Amino acid sequence: MTVVNLHSKLTLDSTYKLIQLTPDLLKVIEKNDSNLDTGLEFKTLDVTGENKHKSEVVLCSSDKTWILRQKNHSNTVLLMKEYKPEKKVDVPEHLLFGYKEQPSLDLMGFSTTTYEYETNLIQGKINLDMVPFYDGELNFGQNFGQDAKTVYLRTIDELVKNSASSKEECLKEWHKIGGCIINGYICLPSDDFMSQALNVTLVSILGGSLDMSKLTLDETYKLVTDDIDEEYNPYTLEVIRTVLNKFGTKFTKEEDDVEYWELNKQVIAKWYGKQALNKYARQHSVAIDEFLINWKSMFPPFFPCDIDINMLRGLIYRPTDDSIRYISRATLPMEPKDRFKVLFNLQNNWLLEDMAPFVEELNTRGLKLDNFIMKYARRRRVPVPGDRRKTQIIVSSR
Repeated sequence: MTVVNLHSKLTLDSTYKLIQLTPDLLKVIEKNDSNLDTGLEFKTLDVTGENKHKSEVVLCSSDKTWILRQKNHSNTVLLMKEYKPEKKVDVPEHLLFGYKEQPSLDLMGFSTTTYEYETNLIQGKINLDMVPFYDGELNFGQNFGQDAKTVYLRTIDELVKNSASSKEECLKEWHKIGGCIINGYICLPSDDFMSQALNVTLVSILGGSLDMSKLTLDETYKLVTDDIDEEYNPYTLEVIRTVLNKFGTKFTKEEDDVEYWELNKQVIAKWYGKQALNKYARQHSVAIDEFLINWKSMFPPFFPCDIDINMLRGLIYRPTDDSIRYISRATLPMEPKDRFKVLFNLQNNWLLEDMAPFVEELNTRGLKLDNFIMKYARRRRVPVPGDRRKTQIIVSSR
């Protein structure tokens, strides 16, 4: 055991911040060979709701994001560094508390702190404030930069840099929302254009009898563009790549080192379900049985896919047990109290699974969803109708 001499010359130095290192954070640091680069990066997370004037700090690795939370305490915590006294300090034997050797090291306490930062794993947030929309126009991006007040990001790397998210999480979310690159600019295709691109792609795949579990980009693109005049073709290679990334899963077979995509029929079904909701259930509620028929009619002919109303959680509420109505999250308030109030005005009681998609984005501190919901509502466990051996969680207003 090392015996040390402790000295103190304390001043208030707020430039030092203590962060608790979890096992995951330690692994990231230990993986990195460079002393100058820990493999971690600090970013800011914009806060919505009642604390929207504040910004939180997050810590990002290549694939994970942690939020930092200040944890105050009354313990004495000294910040120390190695110290060489002018004269050697001999400690009397009775102050060594039974140790026979003199201290071999001197440490100087130079500052103190009353708080530390703890880290909690959260889902990274992608920042789309400077990403333009794309609606199929062939001259997209030509006028960018002429208006000094409008600044758009150009590359995926710029998007990652400006998002409170790790790179892997950012790319995953980018593909999920259908992010694309047109004429050298990253952009978000409009819902109408994305629907057109998806429909053209699926019709081409079905017409060409391609295996939907093993699609290549080049083969799919060739089928889509065979009968389209290249000069007026909005379905570029990048657009088809975007369709495959958004509605499929990419994989590589080691034997041929070629990228393939497998289409996810459930994701495709939910997309067409959203279009059906926008068309048939935006202005008024609609019976579930009637809506299922209308939803099925949105698919290309002969596209094989099963549908279920629970696929549309996060897009609907239920005015009655046998009807639904569309609700866009973009129209909901960002203040948690106000959002819960609006949701309960629409529907008195919610299944936890039905409510979760509408409120999880507000849980920026990474709390367990049950605990977050209990801050603003009540929850109770009740038997499932028709099967009293099973239970479900009902959320209601306070």
